[in-house]
Parts: sequence; structure tokens; C-alpha cells
Amino acid sequence: MAGLFDTFTIAKRGLSVNQSLINTTSHNISNSETEGYSRQRSVAATTTPSGGDSKFDSCTVGQVGTGSQITAIQRIRDTFIDTRVRNQKAENGSLDVQDGYLQQVEDIIDETSDTGIQQALSDFYNDFSTLSTGADKSSNKTVAIGAASTLASRINDRYNQLKNKMGDAQSVLKNDVNEVNEILDQITTLNGQIKKVSTLGLSPNDLMDKRDNLLDSLSEKMGITVTSDKNNTVGVTANEDTNAVGNLVNSSDTTDKITSTRFSYFESAGNYDSSAKTLTVTYSKLGDSSKTTTITISGVATQADADSLKKDLENNRILITDSNGDLTKASSGTITQSDFKAAMYKDTEKGEIGGNQKVQKQIQTSMNDLDTIAKSLAYTVNAIQTGSLTDGSVASGSGLNSDLVFVADGTTSDTGINASNIRVNSVLQNDSTKLNCGLTSGSGEKDGTRAASISQISSLKINYTSIGDSSAYTTRKDFLAAAGISFGTSSNNSALTGDTAGSTMNNYYVSALSKVNTKAKGVSSDLTTAEKSLTDLVNQRTSVSGVSIDEETTNLIEYQHAYQANAKVISTINELLDVVINGLKA
Repeated sequence: MAGLFDTFTIAKRGLSVNQSLINTTSHNISNSETEGYSRQRSVAATTTPSGGDSKFDSCTVGQVGTGSQITAIQRIRDTFIDTRVRNQKAENGSLDVQDGYLQQVEDIIDETSDTGIQQALSDFYNDFSTLSTGADKSSNKTVAIGAASTLASRINDRYNQLKNKMGDAQSVLKNDVNEVNEILDQITTLNGQIKKVSTLGLSPNDLMDKRDNLLDSLSEKMGITVTSDKNNTVGVTANEDTNAVGNLVNSSDTTDKITSTRFSYFESAGNYDSSAKTLTVTYSKLGDSSKTTTITISGVATQADADSLKKDLENNRILITDSNGDLTKASSGTITQSDFKAAMYKDTEKGEIGGNQKVQKQIQTSMNDLDTIAKSLAYTVNAIQTGSLTDGSVASGSGLNSDLVFVADGTTSDTGINASNIRVNSVLQNDSTKLNCGLTSGSGEKDGTRAASISQISSLKINYTSIGDSSAYTTRKDFLAAAGISFGTSSNNSALTGDTAGSTMNNYYVSALSKVNTKAKGVSSDLTTAEKSLTDLVNQRTSVSGVSIDEETTNLIEYQHAYQANAKVISTINELLDVVINGLKA
């Protein structure tokens, strides 16, 4: 049977156990405000009892207990809640970025004041209507040309502001690439440290908390899937694996050898080489502008393919590379078009990166709408001005001046005109008499037939559905043909006939604005809902993993009393031993 010294050992073990419990509680209290800290607990278990190991052992009523010991220091964490929090963070990250940029887009294209494009359109039509009844007054021509210049200027201004906003979004995307790569490297480093501690049979709780914080931060940037491996290491993949991203972090990686996937940032594209069927692009390795490299894409069949590839790159910007920033399928500085497309990280929905890419598409759509408006305005007005659907000519026998009203900046032609370069012809600004108001050059100064036709563009039906992407049309003839616009039977090609299935220029613009407003309101509403969901999930995780000062204080009192009780046992054993020893002396 157990003696006094065995009891002494039990009490000593009790002191050690409660000391560990007090240490863990102290650690919890000191980290109660540490972001991402998971409360810990020391797990106590009985030590191996004595007696009954064999039939020869003396054991009367049962095995004799030998006390307790700490078997582990556990981290209180629910991986299921972690997954839900990270998925919600990815959703919130996307919505938050979209909400911020869409509000700015709304401010740019705001039509609530008298400085909008709609007001400029209205003034333009009204001033040409006035001109039609007073074509003999040079002041009316000057005012009409001024209204045209104001309208072109406002289209330019809105377009350039949207373009600048697109540039801002792309700069943020470059920062995201740097941050994501840095986070992935830190997770890989922590994996190596955690593995070393875990192989010793210990629990690297604080290191795992740091890694979980990084995983939370990464999930704000992009959608991820986290898998656990042996030795508490984790693997990370992009759960929007549209182009075979592969492992962002391999659980087998070490701090000395990183073999996982990383991201690089597209900078610019060169001119298409039609003879070699190639396109060169320059990108920053791992998002580092000091480490740019140029690669040649082969198998680009047409200019249209090259333009499509450029547009994808400009809107998405992110390339999937290896840990050194190199495209894995590239060989000797060349990569096939199909392999390069597979290396583009695009069409994502989640995280700040997904939100950024989505909002860039929305901004691009708004820019395209302005391009369509600019082409509609320039080509219809110029067609009436010259009585011709084709640039460089005038209505036969009309004797009209061939100078256009709207031209592409730096030219006297409307070929390739768009929202960025639309201008009023400086020839007309310098000499307003060259504005064609009458049916022909010989119809008299008071004839305002063509000026009236220009004012009536306000009700002209243009088939925007048939036009589709207006960037596909660079000439007046092609654009107006696609839009269903012709002169019909008008005398000397003085009035345009539209497509009854179409809509007016103003209605098209209002519809474009409405789409932006609707999208912005929808995103804002979704963000409000998502923020509440995230708050609920974070609170749920905190209730599991967070530190409660009240609870820890209660535990501290309990462990203190237990420690004192074990100390009392030792004191009692000391007294008993004193009795035995001194009694023997007596």
C-alpha cells in the first residue's frame, strides 16, 4: 500500500498541475485584448496508478492513485466556424471594394446638377433648334458650336475621370498582389516553425494563432480553402480555381524551399506582330516593379485576338506564376496563347481582388457607354452636316462645306472617334460660317434645314442592341449601318431616319446611368446584410475562442485554492513524518 512519501509525491504533482493551470490562465488574461488570440487550457489527467500490474503485486481493494499531470495545453478553436468566418470575409471584401468604387462612379456620372451630360445634350438640341429659325445670325452659329464644344468637353471629362478611377483600382490591385504574396510567404514560414514544434510532441498554440490571423487576412483578399495536414501544417488553395491556380501554400513547404504558387502583376502590352502572330507583354514579378520581365505570346491569330487579350489583361492584371514570379509554361521567353490565358487569374468573385476585378468591368462598361454616346453624337451630326454617311464626302450636288462638326482630337476626321478624343472641329470654332445650316450651299442664309435636322436627333431611334460593343466600329459608315440609321428619302440627305426598334440617345444614356445606380444600391444593400452576418459569425467565434476575464478570474481563484490545498497536504505529511521520526526517537 502507498506510504507517506507516495502521498507527498501526489501533493507535489498537484502543485505542478495547478501551477500550470495558473500559468495558462495568466497567459489568457494577459492576451485578452490580443487580436486573434485563442484562449488556452491546460488538460490534466491522472497519472498511472500503482498496484495490479501483475498477479504477484499486492493489491487489496484496488489500484492506488498516484496523482495527476498536465498532458497538453490545448487551444480552444472551432475550425468549422473559422471556415464560415473566412468565407464571409471573402464575400465582404468583394462587396466593400465594389461599394466604394461604385459610389465614386455614381459621383462622376452624377446628373442631378446642371453640369451633366443630359443637360449639355438638351442645350445642344435647343441651340441648334434656335439656329434653325435664325440661321442668318452668326451669333446663333457661335452659340450652337459652343454648345457642341461643351457637350464634347463633358463627355471627355466624365470618360477621363472614369479612366483615372480605373487606374486607381488597378494600383490597388497591384498592392493586393504584393500583400497576398507576402501573406503566403509568412504562412509558409509559420508552417515550418509549427512543424518543428509539433514533431517534438508540443502544441505551438501561439504560432497557430498567428497563422490563423494571416489566413483571415488572406480570405479578405481572395476566396481560399484551407486543409490541415500532419504536424499541424496547413495547405491553402484558391477556391475560385478558374484557371488551375494550384496550391498557394503546400503543407510540405519549408522556410528554405517554397514551391507553391504566387502572383505577378501585368504592366503593359506591346504592339501586335501580325506577321509573326505574336504579342509581347511586360509584367512585374511577384508585383515588384523593380523586377519586370517581358515575354512573347505566340499563336495570336488576329489583331482582334490581340485586342481581346489586352483588354482581359488590363481589366484583371494578375498572372499566376511560380514562387520566383515566372510563368510555369514559358520556355525561352515564349509562351503559347492558350497557356498564357490559363495563367491569368480572372473572373473571380470573392475577396477584395474579386471585387476589384468586378468593379473594373463595371467601370469599363460605363466607359463603353460613353464611347457609344460619343460615336452616336459625332456620326449622326456629321452625317447631317455633310449629307453623307461616309467620312470625306458630301451630298452630291449640294455644294456643302465638308468640314465636320465633331472630329477625333488632332485630326479633321471622325474616324476612330470616341469619348476620350471627341472634339469640336477647330475650323468651325475659328469660322462659324462654315457650319452647314441650309439644305444646300445655295439655299440662302436663312435656310436652317440641316440645323433643324441636327436638333431632331433628340428623337432619332438608334438600334443600340445591334451595335453591341461600339469599339468594334471605327468609321461613320459602319456604325450608322449597324445602328439602322439612313437618310431614307430626305432631300439632299438632310434628315436621318432611325430604327423603330431602337431608343433615343438620351434614353440610352439614362438607361446606362440607371444600371450603375441599381448596381450600386444592390451592392450597398448586400454589404449591409453581409456585415451583419460577419459580425454574428465573429461573435460566435469569440464566444468559443475569446477570453472572458470573469471566467478566467473565477478559474484563477479555483486553481489558487487547489494549489493551497496541495500545499496543505504537503504540510500535513511533513507533520506526520515528524511524528513518526520523533516518535521513534522517543
